[in-house]
Amino acid sequence: MSPSDFLLMIVGIDNITPGMSTSSSLSVGGMRPYVQDLLLGLPEIFPAWQFKFFTPVWNEPFEIRHSNVEIILCPGAVKSRPGRVWFEQVHLPGIVSRENIDLWLGTCNYLPLRLRCRSLLLIQSHQFFTNPEAFGLIRRIWLRAIVRLSARKADQLGVQCEDAKRTLLRYVNLPDARVRVVYNRLVDVTCPAETDTGVQRPYILYVSGLYPFKNHVRLIEAFAQIRPDFPGYTLVLAGGGSDTALKALKNAVVNYGLQGDVLFLGRVPQTAIPALYRNARASAFPSLEETFGLPVLEAMSLNCPVLTSNRSSMAEVAGDAAVLVDPESVDDIAAGLRRILSDEALRRILIRRGHQRCDFFTKTNTLACMAEALRAAAQPNAALCGCRR
Repeated sequence: MSPSDFLLMIVGIDNITPGMSTSSSLSVGGMRPYVQDLLLGLPEIFPAWQFKFFTPVWNEPFEIRHSNVEIILCPGAVKSRPGRVWFEQVHLPGIVSRENIDLWLGTCNYLPLRLRCRSLLLIQSHQFFTNPEAFGLIRRIWLRAIVRLSARKADQLGVQCEDAKRTLLRYVNLPDARVRVVYNRLVDVTCPAETDTGVQRPYILYVSGLYPFKNHVRLIEAFAQIRPDFPGYTLVLAGGGSDTALKALKNAVVNYGLQGDVLFLGRVPQTAIPALYRNARASAFPSLEETFGLPVLEAMSLNCPVLTSNRSSMAEVAGDAAVLVDPESVDDIAAGLRRILSDEALRRILIRRGHQRCDFFTKTNTLACMAEALRAAAQPNAALCGCRR
């Protein structure tokens, strides 16, 4: 590739693989804001490049501000996962070729394997490697296979933190230099100062899907330990999951005698999450495994002291701005909760440090690192600009 070719790149951005996670502004999680950031930020960084955004026809439109962005609607990308996978692997490569794409930005874990252009692949999760019990057998086998093949095919890979990089390299044999850390960023959140959450008592909040590795049962047991010291508190669990997972957690509530003291909110609209954080006495996030742990930053940005795990990406993201605990020790989780709820000086310190911690995980930093990774994927020998770490 010559220097002049590098200046005239046509980049395809994938909004097919994320599926329902980007389908509307009410989608749970951070994928839609993440993709929106790419659509607004990358065309500004690379004004001479052309960006083509491949998206399903049923997806809610994204905001487009730049003339060098074109929407490519894909009617064949259906909502069902099997149908979408078929479209990605069988039909999408031909569409990408006809659109003369030079560089494909895969936004969610895997690539169309028949792509003939260069590619940057973003690995958003690795729990199908580390916590396979959270996935059905067929989906687990599929994801393990397709992610390994895609990672080996991609010219560059982006992961959300150093721990995620170490984890990926443990499961996929790759040169270290092909994997770049593109730290996730804090989603812009707004919350009125006075917002009624519907929770009448002081509460501890856990925002998470009800997967086994999220460690809800140990948190419930730890809450049972501290209840005699904090009898007026509620444990609020916000997040959806299977009926089986919900039933198991409700059984744990009964077993520990916490009926009436644990509130299951189910799936909560993204717009309602900020108020829950702002009004909570603490945010507990004692997950066993994360690729990033965005709720840690969300809580910090909204003046909510955080308890999280001393392992995986969570310790890396939280730094000294949270109470770190052993997520496999109920006693340690309980002790951490006691510290946050009873020590006002500690609460003030955590809130102050939390705001400082959030200052690093910004959209500007994420886009700068993403731009560096795109340059490397497009032209491996090109001079790269620095990315603040």
